[in-house]
Amino acid sequence: MLKDFHELSSAKDMRLKQLYRTIRKLGKSDITLLKEETGFKHATCVRMLEELLSAALIDDSDVGESSGGRKPKVYQINAAKNILVGAEISQLYTTVLFTDLNLDIISVRKLKMSAECSPMVVLDFITDGITEMLMEIGRDRSELLGIGVGILSRIDVKDNSITGDQYFSELGWDRFNIVNYLERSNLLKVLVDSATNLAALAEYRKNHWRTTDSLLFVASDFKIRSAVILNGKLLYNQSEMNEGVQHMVVDIAGRSCSCGAFGCLKMYATVPVIFEEVIKKIKLGYLSSLTEKQINLDELSYHHVLQGIDDHDPLCLEAAREAAGYLGVGISNLILQLRPTEVILGGTLGPRLYEWVEETVTKRNSQLGISDVQLHLANASFNTVSQGAACLVIDYFVEEKNYI
Repeated sequence: MLKDFHELSSAKDMRLKQLYRTIRKLGKSDITLLKEETGFKHATCVRMLEELLSAALIDDSDVGESSGGRKPKVYQINAAKNILVGAEISQLYTTVLFTDLNLDIISVRKLKMSAECSPMVVLDFITDGITEMLMEIGRDRSELLGIGVGILSRIDVKDNSITGDQYFSELGWDRFNIVNYLERSNLLKVLVDSATNLAALAEYRKNHWRTTDSLLFVASDFKIRSAVILNGKLLYNQSEMNEGVQHMVVDIAGRSCSCGAFGCLKMYATVPVIFEEVIKKIKLGYLSSLTEKQINLDELSYHHVLQGIDDHDPLCLEAAREAAGYLGVGISNLILQLRPTEVILGGTLGPRLYEWVEETVTKRNSQLGISDVQLHLANASFNTVSQGAACLVIDYFVEEKNYI
């Protein structure tokens, strides 16, 4: 029945969808709470709950707290009713996984990317992984609701392909329609979005959906990306917008950027910039545990510097602290514009810069009179994007729309 939800349009069906959406968002809820949230009359709510129960879309196997009489039934979605397929395609790995309707992971497959990872190799891996996981868990293909795919690159939304990425271009991904290929192979609805949007969506649905309807997600590693949720929906599905934040000017007389401007945020708060700052200081004679380990300067890599931050090397920490200050200013600017109630910091640098970023953001918010924003560190799971991709599928069928 969930597969039919997207096409339902009668007034009765729309109310049924609304009730299911409400139960999905609230989690365990009794009829009193559901009536308050939906505005439905008691008889209408009872009738629709029975319809959802008879279709096995929800269950009432639990009871709530009693206020004096009989304990009320508690309703929640039947998370095992269908399986969601989520996938992530990045330069390092391709991941495909199954989740239930609550986005809890059931099974996972991973492919390490290499020079042989053409579109057909990767997408066939996803299809084969789906077949293998169905056999592993003993479920039927008819239980699959659809496939969501997150891509850590720019996406051409007109033909659902990767665009403007040298790595993927060299492997033959330019103008290769990902949706068409997977739909032909699997006979399922396929949806594609940027990895940044889907990481934000997973964070929101899993951790913040019941407490806020506005969230800002910022990830910093080799680039700086952001995604925004307003009124409970992603702000846009244009992947190039995710990278726009890195060209926010934080120093008008600052470093020259590849975009032609000066002082862009990405010139101050990314892994390559921190690496270059550390190398520059070592060449000027500053002491570092990196050189004490007798690592040849020409052999130093990003990984060495990131490990230096983790090991509290003073030189690496100094470069990281400076980067965090700029990143905190950039995030503060976004908060001032968008007024989210929750801000999530992720990416490779997220946990390494978090405390300093929080200090900067808190100070600037105080100066601007903003007091209702909470900063959080992103989930450490390597499967967050794939979970967000799975979420994209169920949202397609039951939510009013995915994007503002």
